[in-house]
Amino acid sequence: MDKERLIQIVTEEVQKELAGKGKVAPSPRKRMLINEEVMLKAAKEGCKELRVPKDAIITPFARDRALEFRIKIIKE
Repeated sequence: MDKERLIQIVTEEVQKELAGKGKVAPSPRKRMLINEEVMLKAAKEGCKELRVPKDAIITPFARDRALEFRIKIIKE
């Protein structure tokens, strides 16, 4: 069994247990990854700014490409 499937099973079981007690467990949320490929695609599409969630992970190569293509990264 892989790690992702195990996390899914445990999360489902915890949510079931808490639902019986009138509580709801927060679902796990993955952080957005902004890499060089995303920036190259944005540049190709002519984007001048890219809005991303506050907790997004932006790789160093993505930051370099943003500077190179003059794309402003806005964390919201």
